[in-house]
Amino acid sequence: MLYVRGNKADYNDWERMGCDGWGYKDVLPYFKKSEDNQNQEFASNMGHHSKNGPLTVSDISVTSLADTMMKAFQQLGYRILDVNGKNQLGVMKVQATIRKGQRWSTAKAFLRPAMSRKNLHVATKAHVQKILIEGKKAKSVKVIHNGKPKIIKVKKEIVLSAGTVGSAQLLMLSGVGPREHLKQLKIPVIADLPVGNNLQDHLCTDMLTFLVNTSDCLTQKNSETLAVLMQFFLFGTGVSISAGGIESIAFSKVNPDTSEGLSDIQFHNFATHFGTNDERLVEKNLNIKENVFSHMYGHLLDTCGVLIAPTLLRPKSTGTIRLKSTDPQDDPLIDPQYLSQPQDVETLLKGVKEGLKLLETPSMKSVSARLNDRVLPGCEMHTFLSDDYIRCYIQHMAIGIYHPVGTCKMGKASDKTSVVDPQLRVIGIEGLRVADASIMPQIVSGNTNAPCIMIGEKASDLIKNGK
Repeated sequence: MLYVRGNKADYNDWERMGCDGWGYKDVLPYFKKSEDNQNQEFASNMGHHSKNGPLTVSDISVTSLADTMMKAFQQLGYRILDVNGKNQLGVMKVQATIRKGQRWSTAKAFLRPAMSRKNLHVATKAHVQKILIEGKKAKSVKVIHNGKPKIIKVKKEIVLSAGTVGSAQLLMLSGVGPREHLKQLKIPVIADLPVGNNLQDHLCTDMLTFLVNTSDCLTQKNSETLAVLMQFFLFGTGVSISAGGIESIAFSKVNPDTSEGLSDIQFHNFATHFGTNDERLVEKNLNIKENVFSHMYGHLLDTCGVLIAPTLLRPKSTGTIRLKSTDPQDDPLIDPQYLSQPQDVETLLKGVKEGLKLLETPSMKSVSARLNDRVLPGCEMHTFLSDDYIRCYIQHMAIGIYHPVGTCKMGKASDKTSVVDPQLRVIGIEGLRVADASIMPQIVSGNTNAPCIMIGEKASDLIKNGK
């Protein structure tokens, strides 16, 4: 839901990796094409933003803690700026794809307005089983629709947009993937391609949980009062429009060898409520074991706080997706290999230490911010807040934030690590493209919502132009 494009250098890196036509100058028009930015200051910057597109982008910070956190970062030397503009290094209140208080999904922005078109049919309760390929040409799609098998034949081409997990799974089920893996499952190999490799994701840690002396945070109780509900239904405003409590984001360069202008850590800054004993929001949202939650957060129930979540933007660790079986209903095997490269732990360590500096700022002191100092079970052998303690905490409690990319990597057809070419065509297969986060050769430096929409916009032009 957050609207973050990433760093312009991300796309220039893609171009250098062999993705012709995907440099920042090439993709910026596609970000702007769909955008309807409600922030008048941003929208007036026509070099980087636009308005009147189908995808509404709005400011959504809702509590006073948003300003507290913004000032704290500013006092550390971060510039307040538009992170989707000329420069990314700095801090801003979040924007998200929200319109009049409601999530403005791609279905609402793009699909529903097109539902009356004669060349569009949307099938719900349908599960794709595989793509049927004859020779080297994709001819049809096998689906289970309302419990019955169907074969859908195509006249031109198939565009696969099942996501980083689903697209990789479907290609392998269809005989497009690593030869040895497919042979193990007795799937006839149509194209030996590295499908399922290069899995990347963003990781964050919840270590920077600060207690504060204010009750101004988002809770289930204060978001369901009559006044709040009336404000939402009449004006589309109020605390109920929060994007999961995230009030601001900041981008930082913590590694000296990170290129100038690039970020390697993103801070997701929450004005959070730790829930009641019945809700136990943190336990559920972060998937923390009950005994660990009780020790680390049990004493914080019914209180407000700030969670500063350092997020690893440019991971060195990559994982894989493989098939569990030839049954399309079976979940695939997802092995993210988080933190398998020591550099990733060290970068998150530096992100945590950068975030701890916020406690010394006048702004955070104004709300008596203090760190949750409960020692994580399993890390008691290390001195609290020592580098080894922080490493231990990260290795136990790092959390993937659902930004998986890369399993159908885009690149030159001659590159043995590529699955699709820069026109998003599956290499060696006629009439088949992939258009989703899986084609990213390298994960972007920021949330993946806006980049995925950009990929869809560019894919539509590639198809229309017959490329």
